[in-house]
Amino acid sequence: MRATLVRLDQYGLQSAGTKGVQPWAMRQPYQQFRSRYGPNVKQAKYKLGQYDVSYLRRIAPIAVGFGAAAGVFAVFFLNAVPRLQRDVLSKIPLIGGFFTHEIAPEDNPF
Repeated sequence: MRATLVRLDQYGLQSAGTKGVQPWAMRQPYQQFRSRYGPNVKQAKYKLGQYDVSYLRRIAPIAVGFGAAAGVFAVFFLNAVPRLQRDVLSKIPLIGGFFTHEIAPEDNPF
């Protein structure tokens, strides 16, 4: 076979005059470098998935707005369902009387 640089170097295994597999060198411990001029960054204490508390506080009003809009849409979309009329809509103070349906005695066959 033709001698290449990798073969001449013994596949990177030659160390201190011996050939073959050598144990890995231990990593030297060192202190993490912190610049005096860089930002003062701290690790977040509480996280919910990948989000920390400050991010959740920032998006909370938006999430509440979208939730309220979805709830209002669901009420208007499902207002013809009798169960929703009886259990939810008839108990709202200003518009509850609109969803209360009483049958006149002359129209009741029983």
